[in-house]
Amino acid sequence: MPVLALGAANGEGQRTQPLFRDLVVADETVPVQQAIVVVGKIFGQRSSNPTSIDSFFEVLRESRLTVFSREALAARKRHQMPTITHSQLADLLKTARVPTEADLKRLYTISKRHRRTYETQFAPLRNRHIAHSDVMTDADRAAMFQRTHIPDLEKLIMFLNQFREALRGLYYDGRRPVMRRMRWSVRSLVAKKIRELNQLPDHEFIVGETRKMLFLLTQAASALPPGYKRSGNWG
Repeated sequence: MPVLALGAANGEGQRTQPLFRDLVVADETVPVQQAIVVVGKIFGQRSSNPTSIDSFFEVLRESRLTVFSREALAARKRHQMPTITHSQLADLLKTARVPTEADLKRLYTISKRHRRTYETQFAPLRNRHIAHSDVMTDADRAAMFQRTHIPDLEKLIMFLNQFREALRGLYYDGRRPVMRRMRWSVRSLVAKKIRELNQLPDHEFIVGETRKMLFLLTQAASALPPGYKRSGNWG
């Protein structure tokens, strides 16, 4: 997804829905199609699917008093920070959060909102076109694409980033699992100076590294002498 937006930011015009459709139809390896497949594994079939978010929440409910206990957190901290002192660890454990049923219910309620986005916009596309290639008319296929909205897919993926960071903070630092705000629009990340992008979360790092790569390629191309022509496979 970052690469699709980079072109628009470099003056190639707005990425419209027809272009999105053509990319997905023409190339089975484009990032958007991969994103839809992955999101389908998480928000797709609810029964007998070990990778679904429902299965993951079941594991969270079953393990919240063991995996996320203060004793387990203390063991992780000692392993993660061998030099941590007894007083430092005691201070951390005083405020460490053991997730409650209400914590998990709140996160699950948020996830249901994004599941609705997947089921109404992207599930038909994934099930009938990307994964199984049902026989359908051009009009039927176009109707499926018209129901999709790229920013909603970006927000859905951003929810997964926020969810992971919430659990990471809970698991490693005993922080209350809350969904913290993140910049989700690739276009807004492209508009930022590279030095303003963070190493975490991952999508900011990916956009920053992609921009650095494109800059280096542009610089290399501009350094070629006038009239330069390639020779052989790599010349």
